[in-house]
Amino acid sequence: MPAPAWGGRVFAEVTRSAPHASLAPSARLSWGWSDFITAPEQAGEVRFRLKSARIEAGARTPLGPAFVGAFLGVDVGSLTGNAPDLPRFSKVSAPWAAWSGAVRTGVNVAPWLAVELAATLLVPFERPRFDLRDPPRVAYAAPAVLFEGSAGVVA
Repeated sequence: MPAPAWGGRVFAEVTRSAPHASLAPSARLSWGWSDFITAPEQAGEVRFRLKSARIEAGARTPLGPAFVGAFLGVDVGSLTGNAPDLPRFSKVSAPWAAWSGAVRTGVNVAPWLAVELAATLLVPFERPRFDLRDPPRVAYAAPAVLFEGSAGVVA
């Protein structure tokens, strides 16, 4: 994103592990959103919302009360732009699809509760671009690689 974007993601994960195994295979399904604003010349603010579902597969390694995991997946959804300051402008949506790669680490603070940090790279299959006319200018063009950092509580 052109500036930090804020959003949220909810997920469900299944992890299977043997009592003394060093790796535990995992699968995660999530849904999330992210909001950001651009300010192209002569347009005021253009507000964007990315909504996506993500499916990931990977493995976790227990390290005492902590864990580390690596995941690969696919992120699909839509990217919608709205320019309320421009007359005769309506919402515009583009499909969103990207590969995802994540590294997660966390600490189990109880058998049913953990705190988790994650770093994710997203590589879009196609890079959506939002252009404005009169005069022609770019409101947003997705970069080749996006970074997503997250922190959360897992119950």
